[in-house]
Amino acid sequence: MTYQSAMNYMKQCEQYGSVLGLKQIRELLRRIGNPQDALPVIHIGGTNGKGSVGTYLNSIFLNAGYHTGRYVSPALFDYREQFLLDGAYVEEQDFADALEQLIPVIERMTEEGYSHPTPFEIETAAAFWIFRKKKCDLVLLEVGMGGKEDATNVVSHPLCSVITSISMDHMAFLGDTIGQIASEKAGIIKKDCPVITYDYRQEKDGEEIESVLRKANCQVQSKKKESHHFFYQADFDQITDIKHHLSHVCFSYRGTDYETVMLGENQPKNAALALETVRVLNGETGDGICGLKRKITKEQCKKGVLDANWPGRFSVVSKEPLIIADGAHNEGAARSLERSIELYLKDYSLIYIMGVFRDKEYGTIARILSRHSDIIYTVTPPSKRGLSSARLAEAVSLYYEQVIDAGGMEHGIKLAEKKAEELEQQSGKKYAIVIFGTLSTLSEVYRVVGLC
Repeated sequence: MTYQSAMNYMKQCEQYGSVLGLKQIRELLRRIGNPQDALPVIHIGGTNGKGSVGTYLNSIFLNAGYHTGRYVSPALFDYREQFLLDGAYVEEQDFADALEQLIPVIERMTEEGYSHPTPFEIETAAAFWIFRKKKCDLVLLEVGMGGKEDATNVVSHPLCSVITSISMDHMAFLGDTIGQIASEKAGIIKKDCPVITYDYRQEKDGEEIESVLRKANCQVQSKKKESHHFFYQADFDQITDIKHHLSHVCFSYRGTDYETVMLGENQPKNAALALETVRVLNGETGDGICGLKRKITKEQCKKGVLDANWPGRFSVVSKEPLIIADGAHNEGAARSLERSIELYLKDYSLIYIMGVFRDKEYGTIARILSRHSDIIYTVTPPSKRGLSSARLAEAVSLYYEQVIDAGGMEHGIKLAEKKAEELEQQSGKKYAIVIFGTLSTLSEVYRVVGLC
């Protein structure tokens, strides 16, 4: 099978949509020998920060000489970025070979009365098949949506589960309270496997989130063992000496100095969660847990954090004019973006460009960020789920004095750049453009500004 044939098949499978549940993926994996059971997996769930935490971990493991596989979603620039081997896209033929193995199995399943697997289920199975074939030392597995019923939740005994920041998102699927959403995220916690979580003490609804996670951990752990021995949290009180710059961030965690080129107020926190995960797997917690074949040194951690890079997280995509792209698409991410604006852009007046999916709380996102700008250009994301720029313009007019329906991203950037230039000449102030609402527009942003 060729890569193009494989992509044609995946295009046809889009009709099967997105369905939560494990019946189909378990049957599909059983029929190809359960490759997930042969892989040492770090399972990463949560609402925001999964990609960043996975990026830090992958970079640290690579610097320590591990051969890694990484499964992420969604793809922003190239379909194959969902399947990473040692930080690089898998070869086209590797994915084609995986589909060549899967398609006959899927056909037999449907003939026997099973529902056709969804695209995400097929991609998840393909990832496991590829990573087993490539004999990965470690696999970083990112949850697609939720946790309990997500297709990635077929790993019965991961090295550990990692849970990042949790906030309101995907309410139509996961529940309409933070407790329900946290419970879904907690579904990746496994018996006798450590779970390492974000420090929720300073987060909105943090006490409730932590309570739900701790209760879930107690319920799944073996009665023969103390359940609290398997529950660990990053300690954000141990993050000190933070210095934010538009090129990098410096900080200390547990007395060791780090530097990252990933910007945003949340990146020291995401890095701390990754470092805490390494600390647990390294056996440094004093309770006998050690999930790594080779321990990782402080220098390897420092180099890994420095080398880590993941686009679309408060990324500077242009310096003249200053343009920041951030994937903020829910309440928690919007609040984090607001804090980043206060840290990095206090010397700038701001112009916003917003594009969002219609199933998101776009009014809430727009309201949270309105304190820092009264000018916003609305665009339609390049997705079937995209909310029209006209409808978004109408919704955000409650919060902004100047609302301009720009239609597409390229037009929006051009209009915002022109506006910034005019206002700078009139006022003498510096202006920056901040783009947010969905990661799906990122490839177009990079193309418009000449980065790809």
